[in-house]
Amino acid sequence: MLLLCAATPIARFGNLLVFRGTFSMPGKQKHRAGKICLKRGHREDALNAYTAALERAPDDPVLRQSLQDQIQRVLTQSLDKIAALRDPGAE
Repeated sequence: MLLLCAATPIARFGNLLVFRGTFSMPGKQKHRAGKICLKRGHREDALNAYTAALERAPDDPVLRQSLQDQIQRVLTQSLDKIAALRDPGAE
């Protein structure tokens, strides 16, 4: 599996790029896993997933800071009071 950032688009429509193939997006998967673990009340699993997402996150200061902030919240706050992070792929 290729990383999407290493792939070459096969077409472009304005600002929409089209890719062909199957791509690995491990950081995004870990972000979703953290969200699910948080919802289920599994602190250690949520912490592990968000930490893994941070390790695999692209060099985007805003995204990295939001993950760091979420990790701090998971460490210190009641899980039922923590809002889930927005999906980085939904932008």
